[in-house]
Amino acid sequence: YGNYSYAQDNNYVPEEFNKYYFAVDGTQHTEPDEYGTIDQVVSEVAHGGMLNIGYNYLDVLRLKYTKLYTKNSVKTTRLLDGIIGSDQSHLTKYYLNWEEREMNVDQFSGDFDYQIFDLNSNFKFGFEYATAELYQPNDYQYTYITEGDGLPFNDNKLPNHLANRLSSDDTLDAMYLKNRHTLNLFDVDEYIEYGINISSKERISRQNKYKLDKVGDSFIDDTQLVQDIDTIYSSFVLPDYPYELRPFLIASQFKAEDYFDGYVDETSPYVSWMSKPLENVEVVLGVRYVDLEQTIYQYKEGPGRLIERVPETLSIDDYFPSISVKYKYSEKQYFDFAASKTYIMPDMREFTEGEYFHPTDIATVVGNPDL
Repeated sequence: YGNYSYAQDNNYVPEEFNKYYFAVDGTQHTEPDEYGTIDQVVSEVAHGGMLNIGYNYLDVLRLKYTKLYTKNSVKTTRLLDGIIGSDQSHLTKYYLNWEEREMNVDQFSGDFDYQIFDLNSNFKFGFEYATAELYQPNDYQYTYITEGDGLPFNDNKLPNHLANRLSSDDTLDAMYLKNRHTLNLFDVDEYIEYGINISSKERISRQNKYKLDKVGDSFIDDTQLVQDIDTIYSSFVLPDYPYELRPFLIASQFKAEDYFDGYVDETSPYVSWMSKPLENVEVVLGVRYVDLEQTIYQYKEGPGRLIERVPETLSIDDYFPSISVKYKYSEKQYFDFAASKTYIMPDMREFTEGEYFHPTDIATVVGNPDL
């Protein structure tokens, strides 16, 4: 069977913000030092489909193939207007963002029943190949300032006309093998299970940042740039002025660290045992061994401004035990106790020295390879 879905959603989200400073004696100001409004419009388009093909042989061997595809596009327009910064400037900031996320997955899995040493057993297996692409073709922001009772103008002494392009392509290969045997030591539901998970992930990330730099001695002053942004660009950016007369020039803002290649390889065998030593008590014991290595090849500027590809590695080589005890007090009351050892890892992008814009907040986030 298969299915396809399409959805579209549009939302307008108005907000107000207030920021309070602290005096030198540590007391908070009673009136906000920064304040204003944020008007945001988000338009989302999502579509995708899934196809499942199954095969069953005598209810002993079962095979399944799954194809999954999704693509989500989000357009965000954000307008921030208010008193911002320690100098309490009246700024109007525009953020124009477009993002596309695409996922393509192929999965093949199966299981079959068998007996060994008079134990009912089941063997499961699965293979997966998946790609995920994130593309932000041109997140853009620009700023106007209002001084006194004058008209808002495009102030280029501030960070202005910033463009950011990001592409991040992930590829995943994964497989698992599992074996389960019923034991019947104390109860017919008891079992022992063991298996292995193997995965390999690759990410190629490229981020380019540019800005329009206002030439200091150009023929147009910032205070004269009171038109809307389209008029400013069509009048002073797009025309083919002689180079020495151009009021705006494109400048690159990205660093070598905004590029990285990431790889994560993991092998994880495990074993678990479920027992019911008493009628109302269920115990699950397990242990997992993890051999994981995450390597980020960070692009860095070396001597002579040559770009070097420098690896940063984070590895795990450890055992992770777990225990779970469930007690059935009555048909409606259960007591659960569980404990386990686990781990978390930073996202690949967080493990670099690059900078990226926060997807929802108005902030620039800097990675840390020392995590």
